[in-house]
Amino acid sequence: MNLLSALIPKSEVATLDGNDTLRMAVEKMNHHRYAMIPVIGSQGHYLYSISTGDILFYLAEHDMTLREMEEVPLGSVPVYRPLMALPVTSGNEEVIEALMNQNYVPLVDERGIFVGILTRKKLFEALSKKDA
Repeated sequence: MNLLSALIPKSEVATLDGNDTLRMAVEKMNHHRYAMIPVIGSQGHYLYSISTGDILFYLAEHDMTLREMEEVPLGSVPVYRPLMALPVTSGNEEVIEALMNQNYVPLVDERGIFVGILTRKKLFEALSKKDA
């Protein structure tokens, strides 16, 4: 199966910029109803993904208002379960193994530039179309 057929391209994925604030992350994740969102660097490189759990742990340790969250750089929030990006050329077994352990797989090109994500749902949809 060609994994690119199940790829959700970056143009369809809400992302955060590495320079965003904690408040921006909360607002974007709430708006899109994401439990986890990719963070992309200024040159388009995949940096990491941050989850609502990461944010909640941070807020539990730091009592702050939404206004105070505007001053917190997103990079100061620790990520407890980092998602590893895979090259878009990865084999099926490698991607399936990653999807067993994380919500989605960020895919990058040979330069580490974020190209999109592969979710379990999209993979299952692509596999079911293949068998049909």
